[in-house]
Amino acid sequence: MKKIILCLVYAISAMMFAGDFIPAYQDAEKLFERRKFAEAATAGEKLVAEAPDAAAADRCHSLAARAYGCARKYDEGMAVAGKISAGPLKSYTVMTVMSECGKHKELAEAFKEENIESWPERLAYQGFYMRGSNSMRLPGDKSGAIRDLEKAAAGAGSDFRVKVTSLNNLSSCWMLSKNEDKALETANKALAITQMRANAPWIDAALRKADILIQRKQLDEAEKTLELLGREWNDTNPWHFMARERWGDLELARGNRAKAANYYQQAVKMKTHASYIQRVSEKLKKIQ
Repeated sequence: MKKIILCLVYAISAMMFAGDFIPAYQDAEKLFERRKFAEAATAGEKLVAEAPDAAAADRCHSLAARAYGCARKYDEGMAVAGKISAGPLKSYTVMTVMSECGKHKELAEAFKEENIESWPERLAYQGFYMRGSNSMRLPGDKSGAIRDLEKAAAGAGSDFRVKVTSLNNLSSCWMLSKNEDKALETANKALAITQMRANAPWIDAALRKADILIQRKQLDEAEKTLELLGREWNDTNPWHFMARERWGDLELARGNRAKAANYYQQAVKMKTHASYIQRVSEKLKKIQ
């Protein structure tokens, strides 16, 4: 009887301990979601000591490691990720740290044989997304990246951020592979996800679609696509720079050199990447 009572006491204590742990972990996750990465990393590491079991401790380590990665603290992130038990969560966490810190080549090499299909669904589509998005940045054949990104988009479900970014990256891969039809088809799929309208990958997909249509002389359709982006521009947003550039391209394709020059002039006055300015400056010189 005494043993039974002791077991019950231990069980109740464990449940109470876990009950305290869950809201604390959720608070740490909220810090991560609000991009307070330094605080999230600290909270995650502190929670390890309070975790009710090894699986919960792994989740804390994963949260802390990913927060370090998002804060561009590669060494710290990898060190914490190394404490996670072997398995999909560890691989996913290491991938995240590498991806956030721009280790494209290292990620592609380390995980080229990873069986992401065997991961839990909630992690698998993100694994495909990271491997595909990082490997596409490397020179050479894009077929592997295309396969991964197709799986990421298919598995993302209601994670619209990953879905539209996967589709946009996939569209880019098709362009790099000289397949404009597939690039246009995939850009249209990205643009159909209106929940992500005005987000960077959605805008990029619209700009790519407009560029393809301009090259194909489908100018009215290109204009409709550019109108989706609106005209509330400022002088620091790089997407607004590219919108002005694309409007200039459209007007030039229509033979309206003065209108094209006006858009290009607006663009080159902006504060953005030097390579962007140089590209449009060269376009401007050719028509002046």
